[in-house]
Amino acid sequence: MMTEDDFGPSLYVQNVLIKEKCKELLPQWLRFVKGVVETPDLPLNISREILQDNALIAKIQSSLVKKILETLKYHLTQNTQNYQEFHSNYAKILKE
Repeated sequence: MMTEDDFGPSLYVQNVLIKEKCKELLPQWLRFVKGVVETPDLPLNISREILQDNALIAKIQSSLVKKILETLKYHLTQNTQNYQEFHSNYAKILKE
């Protein structure tokens, strides 16, 4: 069962799973997004404490949020019917 803290994409470094549900990569209001993030730039032995304070993680988060918002905007303008269905399912979360 999913909890409030149980969200985020899986983080891989050089095809090695570092952390499942890496909530540091997305803000709470994008908790419905699922996926995988692959990066060659992090060390394989990164700890959870370093993961929280890493500048590269902040940059990845910023890029992910920007790309998700661009995709939502695209679907709003180009694929209105699917976006309306999406919005009806996730309106409460998006209003946060």
